[in-house]
Amino acid sequence: MKIKQFILALSLYTPFFAPPTLQSMDDFDNDVFLEDDDLDQFDSSGWEPTLREGCITPEEVILILVNEPILAQERLKNNFYFFVNPPNSRSLLDSIQNLLHLWCLPCTKWQWYVSLFYNQTTKVNFTKNGTTIDTYLDLNNAGLLQKLEEIEFGIDIPTAIELFSAFKLQERRAGFMLGGAWFKCNWYFECKAPLYYLERNFFVTEEEKSAIEKFLNPEAIPVEDEEIEKQIRRRAICDHFGLGDTRFNVGRLVIDNCEMMLLVGGVLTIPTASTLASGLMGTNFQKDSDHPAFNLLELFQLGLCDVKDIEKIKEITIAFGISAYDKLAANLLQTNLGNNGHLGIGAFLEKHLKISRKFSFKTRAEFEYLLPAWEKRFYITKKFPAAFDDAFRHYEDPNKAINNINFLNQQLINTVIPKVYDTLVWPGLILKFDTAVCGKIGKNWEIALGFDLYWQEKERLGDIDATPSELFNIRKDNAIKPGAYQNKLFGSVNYTKKGKCYDWCISFYGDGTLVQYGVGKDFNLCFNLAMNY
Repeated sequence: MKIKQFILALSLYTPFFAPPTLQSMDDFDNDVFLEDDDLDQFDSSGWEPTLREGCITPEEVILILVNEPILAQERLKNNFYFFVNPPNSRSLLDSIQNLLHLWCLPCTKWQWYVSLFYNQTTKVNFTKNGTTIDTYLDLNNAGLLQKLEEIEFGIDIPTAIELFSAFKLQERRAGFMLGGAWFKCNWYFECKAPLYYLERNFFVTEEEKSAIEKFLNPEAIPVEDEEIEKQIRRRAICDHFGLGDTRFNVGRLVIDNCEMMLLVGGVLTIPTASTLASGLMGTNFQKDSDHPAFNLLELFQLGLCDVKDIEKIKEITIAFGISAYDKLAANLLQTNLGNNGHLGIGAFLEKHLKISRKFSFKTRAEFEYLLPAWEKRFYITKKFPAAFDDAFRHYEDPNKAINNINFLNQQLINTVIPKVYDTLVWPGLILKFDTAVCGKIGKNWEIALGFDLYWQEKERLGDIDATPSELFNIRKDNAIKPGAYQNKLFGSVNYTKKGKCYDWCISFYGDGTLVQYGVGKDFNLCFNLAMNY
């Protein structure tokens, strides 16, 4: 095989072309220009690979890597990731139907309820305002695409990247919210927790799916290995079933008359989330999994020795590419059934104001502060442009060839596979406000229409379980979850029946998002059964 042909084949299977991008002014301070003494940390001497006889030499390999068409030292100056923060998700305990009790039962000693709910976010926000993966990964650099076309892979690279850029993130949650309340001497106590199924998946529209299928299989050749296709689908999904966090509300009636009821109290959210089953339809991705060995010199030697092993090249590079994808999926698809182990404390105020015999207003205002807890978080490696320059690396010096190959090899790994460290995360403050106008229809029916506001502040990162050298080389700025905001409209229909021993109420509830940032437009559907005695 000729060297040029080998380079093209290798490039097809290797995520080598991390898009080079001009740094924005916001990112400029993160790419520090180092002094010579600082650059010593990038020296890779001491790494002695096994060299094969009759193979391309390290001196030849490094010259291939740093010259046209690869220019590895230029491409690898930039990161593949714009951001590495996990997506935001509004807790089920903060759903409107679980905050503002819309079912209508008198305050007797005991009350319990069970809600069957379905929640879906069709487009989860990757970033504050971005709902497609190209806002999270750097996929659309025009200079890169032009260079890739010049290499002539035999595949339409710009179209491939455009199709992949349309990928979106979707979340579904369905299950039961179980709760109970107790009233006595103007005191109120409530406990509730969800038991549910959570699923996240990458998502494209039917039109986008058809375009992708046509691009990958233009001749519409039937897929012979259905198991491979099934495994690909499974890796686009991550799902869990289990128990969510548990919330306690304790309050006291400070006003209770024929015109108004005012309840004031505290909120405590206990991190009881536990997974009972994972990977039911998809894959359970691990954030701290190891990636397979990857060695550029070995790949060149496998392709350009007297005895070639192209299948081994494919095996190594495909395994590495899958590992890079799994890290992305672990960050975006893998999520906790609760608040990631954070204890929440807060306070609430709930007011029921009667306007007439048939109309009333229900309002609830609540704040909650999530205390810090340790989470596994991803970080990308800082890029120091001076460390790549020939003035420092001396790529043409044969005595530095092995060292420079190892440097570029490690930079490639760092570019497509973020680091993961245990991190003390401070989610901060959450504010919630709900108000609804309720109207009675006849003796047993009531409808409610209302407005919801939800706000969560931008999180902060605290201590990171890493060495000083590791801390120096990672970026924190793009690992932070953005703040989140939602406005919703909601409505419910209730039917209440009073009995001799107990009262019961069935409710149908729905809501939809009007405006949001940082979390996504979701909707809820709920059927609730409540009883008291």
